[in-house]
Amino acid sequence: MKKIITTFSLLLCTFSLTLCGAPSDPAPIKATPVEETVRATPLTPEPSPPIQEPTQIADKLPSYEHAFIKMLLSLGALLVLIFLTVWALKRLSSGRLKFMNNALAIKILEKRSLSPKSVLYLVEVSGKKVLIAESQLEIKRLMEVEEIIETDQ
Repeated sequence: MKKIITTFSLLLCTFSLTLCGAPSDPAPIKATPVEETVRATPLTPEPSPPIQEPTQIADKLPSYEHAFIKMLLSLGALLVLIFLTVWALKRLSSGRLKFMNNALAIKILEKRSLSPKSVLYLVEVSGKKVLIAESQLEIKRLMEVEEIIETDQ
């Protein structure tokens, strides 16, 4: 279970970094002796470029449509991954309860939530069926069940 969650988390991080375009650190470039002498010589100021028209400036500005679409796709992908993670964890936890019931002497036959903090359990212990109530403060044995009547609804 831990391996699955760890693997899934690593894939999620890799996927999100790929979508976001995380910058990579390039290796520093060493200067050659010729470049060092060129850097040491004083530079003469270059004349400033001519003033451009506003339409020319607007043509050179980047378009934000690409970045916005990329952001929406990243958000959608993350929402899908969150949904799949919750779904998988629910499936694994319910399967785990059924698997544990097969091998043990105490079996949970049914579980019903009455409120967020109180639950009824129908438990089989050594062939006897017992109804147990669990609340935030205590766990009580309510009754021993003789016969279960199954109804289809």
